[in-house]
Parts: sequence; C-alpha cells; structure tokens
Amino acid sequence: MLVEDFIFQYEDDLEDDWQDRLGVPDAWDIMRVADAVGQIDYGLSQSIPKSPPPNGIKIVSTADINREGDILYSKIRTTATSPKIIERLTIRDGDVLFNWRNSAELIGKTGVFESQPEPHIFASFILRIDCTDSFLHNFFLKYLMRYYRERGIFIQLSRRAVNQANYNKNEISNLKIPVPKPDEQRKIAYVLSTVQRAIAQQEKIIQTTTELKKALMHKLFTEGLHGEKQKETEIGLGLVPESWVDTTIGEACELQTGGTPSRQEAEYWKDGDIPWVKTGEVDYCIIKETEEYITQSGLNNSNAKLFPIGTLLIAMYGQGITRGKVAIMGIEAATNQACAAVNPKESDKLLNLFIYYFLQFHYDELRNRGHGANQKNLSVTLIKIFPIVYPPDIEEQKQIIEVFQKLDQKLELTQTKIKALQSLFRTLLHQLMTAEIRVHDIDLPGFDENLEPALQLTPET
Repeated sequence: MLVEDFIFQYEDDLEDDWQDRLGVPDAWDIMRVADAVGQIDYGLSQSIPKSPPPNGIKIVSTADINREGDILYSKIRTTATSPKIIERLTIRDGDVLFNWRNSAELIGKTGVFESQPEPHIFASFILRIDCTDSFLHNFFLKYLMRYYRERGIFIQLSRRAVNQANYNKNEISNLKIPVPKPDEQRKIAYVLSTVQRAIAQQEKIIQTTTELKKALMHKLFTEGLHGEKQKETEIGLGLVPESWVDTTIGEACELQTGGTPSRQEAEYWKDGDIPWVKTGEVDYCIIKETEEYITQSGLNNSNAKLFPIGTLLIAMYGQGITRGKVAIMGIEAATNQACAAVNPKESDKLLNLFIYYFLQFHYDELRNRGHGANQKNLSVTLIKIFPIVYPPDIEEQKQIIEVFQKLDQKLELTQTKIKALQSLFRTLLHQLMTAEIRVHDIDLPGFDENLEPALQLTPET
C-alpha cells in the first residue's frame, strides 16, 4: 500500500468502505491531526540574534532539528523576549515540534522535545503540537511525519515560494492520518526508537574513534614511536623526532597528473573498462571502484595515464573541502587532470601509505597552499615543495601505518553497520506505518509497558 493512499480530499461524506479502500486494518482509525492531538501553536516571529543577548532564553529553530528528528540541544541559540511570550511559548517535555516552513525537502522535519535544565521556546517556522491526553503518541507522530516527508508527501502538498515551501498550521491540522490503538502506537515507536538508538551508538563509536585517530596522529607525527628528542623542522611543520628525514614531496617522490578524454568522442567512454578517478572520489579511502570508466582508445588519445595499485592521489582542486584530500589506489586506474599521482622515488625508504596518513594529518596546511582568484587550487608545483618528514627506519613507518590501518578498519566496519541499521530503519518505517507488518508479530525483548520510548532514545547524536 502506498502512503499516497492515506492522503485524500478532506470531505465530510467519506465512503462507507474507506478503511477497505485505504487498506488500513479495521483496528486503525483515520483522523484529522487537529482531532487527534491537543493544541497546535505557532512560534516566536522574530529573528534570532547572532550574539547571545543578556538574560536570553533558548529558542529552538528549524536548524536545530535534523533530518532524523533529533533535536540538537547543544546548538540552540538564545533570544530576548517578554516574560508573557516566554510563558506562552515555553516547550514542555514531550511536545512535538513540526517544521512547517523550509526548503521543500525539509518540510515536515519533526522532533520530540525532552526536558532540559533550562526553559526553551520555539521559533516561528515551527509548530508545537501537544500530544498530552490525545489520540496520538508523540513519538509515533514523529515517525509518521518523518515517513510522510521521506516519501515526498509534504513536497507534494506544500505551497511553494522562491527557495521556500509552506505547510502551515491549518494544513497540518486538516491532514488525515492513520491512528492505531495506543498500545500499537507505543510499540511502533519502541521498535523504531530501538533502531535509532543502535544507530546513535554506532555514530558515537565513529566520533570516539575519529578523535582517537586525531590524537594518535598528533602524537606519532610529532614524537614518533620511541620518544626520542625532537627538533624544529626547517620547513614549517613544527616539532618532529630528531632522527626523522626532513625533505619535500618533490625531493622524495615522482609526481604526475592524469587527463580527461574528450566527452565528444563516444568511443572514448562507451563500454569502457578502465577505471577513471575524479577528485570527488579522493576522500581518505582505498579506491576499489570508480563511477566512470574509459576505453583503451580514450586512454591512448588523451593525457590520461594508467597508475599502478598503491599510487597516492592528491586532489588538487574541487568543490567544498575536496582540495587537499588524499586516497590510495586499490586498483590500477587512470585519473583526471585534477588529481596528482604520487609515488616514492625509493620505495624501500619511504612508503606511500606513510605519506597518505602524514598528509591526512597535515590536510589544512596542504589545502592552504592553494592559490587562485576565484577558487584556490593546488598544483603539482605547489605539492612538490610541500614538506614531508618521515622516519628513516622503514619498520617504524610500517608500525605507524599499522596503528592507523586498524583504526580505519574499525571506522569502516562501523560505517557498514550504520548503513545496515539505516536500511533496516527505512524498511521498518515503511512497513509499520502502512501496517504491512504489525508489531504484534514482532518479538520485542526489553519492551516495558510502563516505560516510554522517549526514555530509550538518544536525542542528540
């Protein structure tokens, strides 16, 4: 059953067989949101100052609710307003916050507010929905609204303006939604919150492991493994172990660039089997596949070159944060001209994987070497003069590499788990909100009839 089947004209003379027509179980009702909940209120209509005002109050804005429905409490700003407005707009524990105006794809972001140490109010593009003593469980409503948004329902129903879309209080009030019995709503919320909590736990592992990797990079690239005396580098990278070799990438490595076969020649691209790397794919990873492939003819008739497995790639320019990122070729592949391909001149003295992690640590310094009027780009010339410091003992390089590889493997495994959990969440969200599966058919270990799902959620990841 499609979610669109839930959305129909708000007519008083509904057909007698509407439940059968929608495919909703007999035990589920269809209600207007306004009839299923308590009060629905608009927020404070005034801009939020960039600098916190004295004696200000926290105000939840649209930016403080993410796509998953988490309220990002640590990012919430403050504003100044009258005690009367504060009294009227103070958010209560369990209130549902619905984003009614935003860019079209963000209309319908919905979170559930959880009690905070200090009072909070809410901004004008948010509706506060009171589910106290109502037909709707607050977390069930949150997940239902997320389902509608992800299925594009609010994009279809909203009114458009330049860069903005609206789905206001009157419209959400008249939206007709499926309403299971209270016990089933709570169990649906419990199932979905359990998966969300598992995702949040994995995201916490990502955060902790990333912080550990940064700390170890600082220690190992400034102190080495043996705690030896340090020296100040002559080329501006601060303190490093005294025995380490102090040189430049150009002195230690061979650098080349790739090329792009003409897009006008179909024979250079059609049915190509030679992997071709773009800068957007250079993202602190081992490249094992590419988005595009070129033919042998394309390789022969362009500046593209085939680089061996293990080649280090540096993104010389690209949108956003791409410039200065690095990757290692896990396959034999060609690249475009915006990638610098790096290989040590003496592979028995300097390992590409060591350079890979060294340049991760010095990303900001490398990126800031770029120049240009509109977009600061790197070049082979600039990369050649970039400093590099490394231990002369190849075994020490290998040991340092191994430390970071283990952390990268943990990060990769955790990312895989997150993707699997996110896929499970999307599947369950669809199946539960359309009654394709029923929670009565799901084993719910740990479910406590007296424990609200809110107490089992991690609200901020």
